[in-house]
Amino acid sequence: MRRDARLAAWAMRPGRGDADALVEALSEVSTADVDGVVIGIGPGIDPGVVRLAVLAAGVRADVPVQICAGSDAGHAALHAAAQAVLSGYQQTLLVGAIAGAGSGAWPPAGRTADLDWRFSYPTTEEQGQHRIQQHELDGDAWFSRHDGAAEGDLLAAVEGGAGAAAFRLSGDGDGPRIASLAGGGADPAGAGRAVARAGERALHHVQLELDVVDSAVIAQLPAAEQAATAAALGLPPTKVQEVAASAPPVWALLALPGLLEGLEARDQRHGLLLSGGADGLGRATLLDTLPFA
Repeated sequence: MRRDARLAAWAMRPGRGDADALVEALSEVSTADVDGVVIGIGPGIDPGVVRLAVLAAGVRADVPVQICAGSDAGHAALHAAAQAVLSGYQQTLLVGAIAGAGSGAWPPAGRTADLDWRFSYPTTEEQGQHRIQQHELDGDAWFSRHDGAAEGDLLAAVEGGAGAAAFRLSGDGDGPRIASLAGGGADPAGAGRAVARAGERALHHVQLELDVVDSAVIAQLPAAEQAATAAALGLPPTKVQEVAASAPPVWALLALPGLLEGLEARDQRHGLLLSGGADGLGRATLLDTLPFA
């Protein structure tokens, strides 16, 4: 018997990275039958405050709460929750993310002399420049791909805004289904490559070709990394949605409803959510919006 992991409801609080915003978002999607909670947190967020926020949202005290931390914590939380549902161990979970503005310090605190490798690697701008050359990217073509103005800098630094997000993930219902998920890894000197690898694996798991993807969101900075990931996958730039940048730990989840709404508006089926950060880890989630697929 096949198990499904479907997105049953969601609530967004872009621009707000405080605990009250997380409480409000979780309260909108919470139900009495929730049997698990997974929350992704950005730098400076205390897990104890998150625990209180979950309780304040009305979730029973005996429901287990898992915390994911890191530069892509929200997408990691979605994967952890989906795996719990797909395994059959849990049926209805809340997935959330909260992050303040900015991306946090890199290299991370706690490194040692033996693990101080990051200082010997290129800067984000240098990495982006390398990927521009590697894929022969053209900024005008990227920024005008949706008939917009051919203006923009592929290497421009963009500061992501704060945000909180919450989803309800269920093993039944007729909401958008998580058809496949995967992670990718790369040397942090070329961290962006991990995202393309994750996308390839997510499609390979279900034996689908890239041409089934109707629309995609790539939550990476700078824009050179987004363009390079699309080029590495062979994804036509016109299929990549424009999404406002948010703090990396919450960006993927804040962008997900827009991806799903865009698919519905165009009567399309498959969406691909891609994200990754400076740690050399990438994630991909393939979504199927066909009811009962």
